[in-house]
Order: sequence, then structure tokens, then C-alpha cells
Amino acid sequence: MNSYLDEDLIIYRGLARGGAIGKGYNVEMPDTENTDASWLMSLEDNLRVLLRMIRPELRMQVSWSVDSDYRKELERYRQNTEELPQDRWSTRQREERYNRYDKKIRDHQLRREHLQFYFTSKIQNKTMGGGRQYYEEILQAAKREQSELEETLRQQLGSLGGRISPMDNMEHFEAFYRYFNPSAFENEALKLEDIYDPSKTVCEMCFNSDAAPYGMGTSTFKMDGFYQGICVMKTLPKFTYIGMMRLLTQMDILDYQIVANIEAGDVEKDRVATESKVARLERGKITPSLEATLMKLRTRIRRLTTNEVVPYRMHLIVRVWDRNPDNCASKLSAIKNSILKLGGAQAYEPTLPTSVRNYWQLCMPGWTWANYNDFKLYVEDVNLADLLPVSSTPTGDLAEAEAIYDGPRGALVGATTFVGVKGAMRPEHGIMFGASGAGKSVFTIDLLTQTAPYYDYTAIVEEGLSYNLFTRLYGCKPIIVQPNGNLTFNYFDTRGLPLTSDQLGGATAIAHLMAGPPPDIDKDRIRQALLSKQIERIYVDQFETWASRNSEGRFEAARRVNVASEWRRRKMPPGTVLADAWLDFSAEMLEGNSEAHEINRLVLDPGIVEDYLNNPGNQWDLMSLAYTLMKAEDMPTHSQFVELLNLESRQRRAHEDLGLLRMLLEPWSRTGRYGAILDGVNNVDLSGKVVHFELSYIPESAKELRTVAAFLITNDLRKEIMSRPRSTRKRVILEELSAFLAMPDGDRITREYYERMRKYSCWVFSIIQQFQRIKDHPVRSSVVGNSRIMFMLKQPDQRDVESMSEGFRIPSITKKQVTSFPDPSEMKTDPYGSFVYYHEATGRPRIAIGRHQASKEMILASATSGEAFERQNEQLKEFGGDAYKMILSQAKSKA
Repeated sequence: MNSYLDEDLIIYRGLARGGAIGKGYNVEMPDTENTDASWLMSLEDNLRVLLRMIRPELRMQVSWSVDSDYRKELERYRQNTEELPQDRWSTRQREERYNRYDKKIRDHQLRREHLQFYFTSKIQNKTMGGGRQYYEEILQAAKREQSELEETLRQQLGSLGGRISPMDNMEHFEAFYRYFNPSAFENEALKLEDIYDPSKTVCEMCFNSDAAPYGMGTSTFKMDGFYQGICVMKTLPKFTYIGMMRLLTQMDILDYQIVANIEAGDVEKDRVATESKVARLERGKITPSLEATLMKLRTRIRRLTTNEVVPYRMHLIVRVWDRNPDNCASKLSAIKNSILKLGGAQAYEPTLPTSVRNYWQLCMPGWTWANYNDFKLYVEDVNLADLLPVSSTPTGDLAEAEAIYDGPRGALVGATTFVGVKGAMRPEHGIMFGASGAGKSVFTIDLLTQTAPYYDYTAIVEEGLSYNLFTRLYGCKPIIVQPNGNLTFNYFDTRGLPLTSDQLGGATAIAHLMAGPPPDIDKDRIRQALLSKQIERIYVDQFETWASRNSEGRFEAARRVNVASEWRRRKMPPGTVLADAWLDFSAEMLEGNSEAHEINRLVLDPGIVEDYLNNPGNQWDLMSLAYTLMKAEDMPTHSQFVELLNLESRQRRAHEDLGLLRMLLEPWSRTGRYGAILDGVNNVDLSGKVVHFELSYIPESAKELRTVAAFLITNDLRKEIMSRPRSTRKRVILEELSAFLAMPDGDRITREYYERMRKYSCWVFSIIQQFQRIKDHPVRSSVVGNSRIMFMLKQPDQRDVESMSEGFRIPSITKKQVTSFPDPSEMKTDPYGSFVYYHEATGRPRIAIGRHQASKEMILASATSGEAFERQNEQLKEFGGDAYKMILSQAKSKA
């Protein structure tokens, strides 16, 4: 029986009468190890609805298999490690992860379940000579039918947390190739893309070996270097219940397949046949056992007559394979014993070569139209739903994984932070929830380490120095913010960006935080208005001073205005402000855009420029772009602002609050209680690969400084991110989001990061202990609505887990698992932290359970106790500040 692959369809026996057209769907269901009864009952109901789609001309195959094949995804991970920018720490950890899983694959210690649904319909009408138009009509009709079936699959299984992926030609080909060649999994040099040829039949591409019987009295045969054995369900269980197939799918063996081929029954024929059987039995002597049989048959007649059940015919076949014939026989024996435990069902092992061949062909992907009826069982939908092997291994985003973790029962789980095609990648903002002691710090540092090669810039804002060694591993040092230190954050500094209303608003907000809000709301509004006016005034004064001393700079500012205006005219939508046009133009210049370089080379007439400079109406745009040229020492400072307030307060008609504002802001000058932290030329360098701000050194007695510092830091980070090329990846990590939101204006900053940073290719990730802390916060809609990725670690509070499900579509089975995760601190050997990976992809969440089993080096790099921090600083001195060498030495000594 030959097949063709075209238009993402499988065409069996060609497009003629007697042929069939089918399509497969990869299905990934949630981890069912700890399912609750309500979820299982919903699964049973939804499967019965799905079975109703089967008609006399449409059949379904459910194919389940298990192996340890993660080779393709793991090799992609290794290749990315080699191709991405190299750094010692990330490369070493990614190589350790690859080697760990590569060894497990070779030793068959990993486990991966595959679940496919195939729908295949018979081709009717013409037999031959229909022509191209006829064939196109057949294919288009099949695609429309499959589209409806796909939607039904999504409705019935997607609502339970399942993920449906239609198979394309290449995935169909891979399924056939693995069916014909069990050795494909072990052949690392095999590239299916090089073998696939759409002009050839499936057999021409896949059939590479003859099948030879192994011996008499057994179903075992040898093909492609593997021994294969087959058994089929001979009789149905005496009773069924949803979840019973775990006895078959959760066995501690690998490399076997369960196939259920299902076709619709005929209600009328089945009813008549059953009535005839009852009549025949009633003519004989009625024994107690016969009476029980008659009762069952009469019940069947009643249920068929009232449409209470729907009849089907089913082949349930199990195929095993192994390189060793004894192991193959052992697997087959274990399978038959497990079938016997399914409510007394019986298994049959064919021994005739023709029978073995027929049953083996019934396992072919999607093929359900074979005229072979031995042990084709009558089964009703209520029982059939319980006998379907609906189980799979959730793997998250393993195909595009930037980070890989263990999963339950030998699975692997992949996580990603950006999605899309090359050249059009976009960040998927994220958030992490987890109770204290659940392993948030270790897991986050591991995630940042594995994904670091993808990023050019990482910014961390935290309290507690949890990321001290992580920062040093990339050749950077934590920026410790404290009173009377040697750091200066000049909140007037635009950091090379145009002067915009955002910059004015940010400077006003910081000055307002320093002054403190009055209890009266109206007075507070007046105070903010006064600050805003005076801050704009000092920017104007500073620009005029700079322009009077820099005629060339003034001319260059005018040229930049012209360039930005031309770029806005050509590329930007109506209403775009000049500053945004300049930022977009600058980003395209850094990307090498030819049109941007052409505009930048435009020659301006000096006379036109002079007229422009002398026009008072152009002064704001000129000043805005002049600030992109001004150096740090050219910027206004806090002392200058205080002096301006002092001068303005002495004017005859000055507002009475100006003098008060001067008094409130003067203590923040370099001679005040906090030193030069906010007053002077900006000297905080944000250009490193990792920028790590530590706020825990600000004492509790200086809470107002902590608030102002956090605002300044996030504001400066935003400027740094906006000034970098948009094609490069950046990320901002907000440790303990609830504390950040407690600060004045913290919600505005958080909202801005989550809502606006995506267009700058910046991934925003925040960490919080409990969802309840932001449940009723105004910022919740921005954080949750823009977070496409979520990590849930152990959370024993059921109420908090229920609250999470209000913002994320978490199935009940997953919520139960989160509350029952083991505590890593209570594990004696090989401790790990469990987590849920949730990714809202294309409108449907991908959910997988993962286990973070950190290496010794990773545990050392993420030590967070105060004692560990002091010890780290002492030991760093011994290694000349090289954290990488220190960790390797410590890990070696503990080996």
C-alpha cells in the first residue's frame, strides 16, 4: 500500500476510487500523573464528542508511542551554543546541559511520549482520468474537511489544556520514516530534509529494509536492525473507566506504540444483529451465566434504540521494537500482562507471517481503510473513550528552546523569551511566582545564564545581592547604591536622547519625590506645576548657555532637526513627534539602513539653516535635538536647579511655594545628608553587558532615598535601552515586584516597561512571591495582560493559585500540581525545584511541568545567604576578582 505527501495531506493509493486522504495532528496533553477526577470526567465527555465526528466515510486513528528521542531539539541547542556570541560562563553551563541530556539519550534514560490523531476519508466518485482540475477539487475539499476536524480537536482537547499542531508534509514524512526505520532515532547523521522528495512515494523514500521472521511461534520479525513484535486486543475489558489506559502508557519500558483504528458502526445493523443473537440464545436452556449475557445484550439493544450510545469498530494494536530479541520478547510479554489487567481484557499475539504483516500495516500512520477484520471489536462510545491512549509528554517550547530543563518521568522542557521568525523576533514579557524557599533565585540565575548568549544587555534591579556572582561572571560589578557614596545619578541627564516631555516629566517626578507631597491634593498639584515650569526653565537656560559657546554644535542640532523631519515625512505615520522620528532614524542608522544613510548625507544650504536658527518657533525642536549632542558635564544639575528656585523665589511676584520647594530640595544637594548621589555630573556607567543595581545598602532610615533611587535607576535604564539598536536583545529583571510597586510612581514605571519596551526588543521579567500582592493593584492589567510567559514555582496557598487563574488560563490539573510540588530543601539527594512553564502562544497556552536540577557550579553561583556573600567577597580576592575561576575551583573541591 503506497502513499504520497502533498498539500500537507497524506494520499493513500492515489487520488482514485479506493484511495483515501488523511492528515495527522500532533497533540500535547497536560501531564496527567496527578489528575483530579473532574478533569478526567471532562476528558471522557470531550472524547465522546470527538468520536461523534466519525462517519462511515471518515475514520480516525489514535497513535501513541514512547521513546527517548530529543535529539533534534538538543542538537539545535548545541548548534546555537556554538554560533551565538561566546562567554565562558554561559557556554560552559549550556555545554554541561547538553552533555547531561546527550548521555541520558544514549543511555535511554529520557522518556518522550508522542500522541497523534489522524483523520482519513475515503475517496468517492471518479476512478481515473479526472484531470488536474478534478484532483485539485479533491484536495481542496479534503483541506476544508480537515480544517473543520482541526477546529473540533481544538475545542474538545484545547479546553482541557491540550495543544494541537497540524502536521505538515515534513512531519508526515518523519512519522512514516520512523515507522519503517526504527534506527532513525539512533542515527545522529541522519537529516530527513535531505531524504524527503515530494515527487517520490512514501515507500520509495522510507522502505530501506526487508522484514524477516525471527522464529516460529512468535510475532517477532527483524527489520532495519531491530526486532519488532505485535499483539492485538482480542476481547474488550469487562468494565472501563477513564484513565485506565495508564496501565499501558505509563509502563517502565521504552520503544513501543499503541494504535487504535476506529470506524463508525451501523446502529440499525448492530441492533438487528443483537436482537437475532438474543432470540437464538433464548431458544436454549437458560443458565445463570447465560441470563447475565442476555441482560447485557438487552441493555445494548435498549441503548442503541434510544441513541444513548453510538457503536464503533476498533482495532487496538501494540507494537514493540528493540535491538535485542530477548528484550523485545520481554517487552511484548509485559504488554500482554498489562492488557490482561485492563478489566480482564485479553491479548492475542499473531504468529503467522501474513497475520503479523497485516497487523503491522494497521500501525502505519493514518491508515485505517485496510480490509482486515480479525479482532476488530464492537465497542460503544462510552467505553471507547476510556480505551483511547490519550497521553503525551508536554515539552513547552522545546523546538525553539533558549533554555532546557528536566521534566517529570524523564522528560525535557524548553523555555523561550523571544518568538517570531529571524529578523522579526519579538519579546514575550514574563513573570515568576513562587513562595519563599521555592528556589526562585537559583532558577532565575540559571534561566538568565542559559539565555545570556541571545542578549546584548541585561539590567537587574534588586535588594539582597542575589545576583552578585552572576554579574561578576560576565566581567561586571554590582552598582551598590548608598548614601554618601561615590556614585552620581544626574536626573537631568538625557543620556544622549532628545529632550522630550517624558524627560521633563521624569525630572519633575523625581523632584516631586524629593520634596515630598503635601497632604492637600490641590496644593500638591500646584507644587507639581511649579516644579514642571522651573525644570523646563533650567533646561532652556542650560541649552542657551551651551549654544552660545558651541556654534558648530548649534548648526549640527539644526541639521539633525532637518534629518529627523525628512525621516518623519518619508517613514513615520502622521502625528509623530520629532523626537520619536529621531529615535527611529538613529535605530535604522545603527542597523545600516541605506535610506537612513542617504538622508544623513543630505547637504543643507547654510542660509536656510541660519534662517531656521533665527526663527523663534523652531527653538523647542532645536533644543530637543541639541541635547543629543550635549555631554554629561553640559547637563543641568540639582545644585543649579536649587539655585534657580532660590533666585525665582526672590522675585516680586514669585509664588510663595517656590521658597519652600528650595528648602525641601536643598538637603538633596551634594553637601546634604545623602552626598553627591543626586547632585553633579552623571558618572554611572550603564554600558556593560550586565548592569546590576543593588538597593539593600540604603538604610531603612533613608526610605525616601530608596524611592528616589529606584525611580532614577529605572528611568536611566529606559534611556539606555532606547539608545541601543532595536535589533539587539535587551532585558530588564525586576526582583520582588511587589516592593517596587509600593514605591511612589512604581506602578507608572512598571506599566511603561511592560507596555512600551517590546518595541525596543527588550524583554521585561519580574519576580514576586504571591499573586495576591498585585491582584487588586491598578498595574495588574498591564503586567498580566502583557506577560506572555509565566513561571509558577511551589505555592502552597491554594487561594493564591486560584487568583493566578483569573489572569492566566491555568487548567485545574495544573493548579493542583503547583500546590503539591515537593520542597527542594527537604530532598536529601539530587534536590530539584519544580515549576510550571506557561506560554500564551498564538492565543492558546503551552503548559509544561519542569524540574530545575542545578549543577554544582550553578548552585555556587546563586548562593544568596549573608554568610555566603561575605565568603564570596573574601574568596574573590584570592582569585583576583575572577568569579569564573573561583566557582570552578570550588566546584572541583566539592566533587
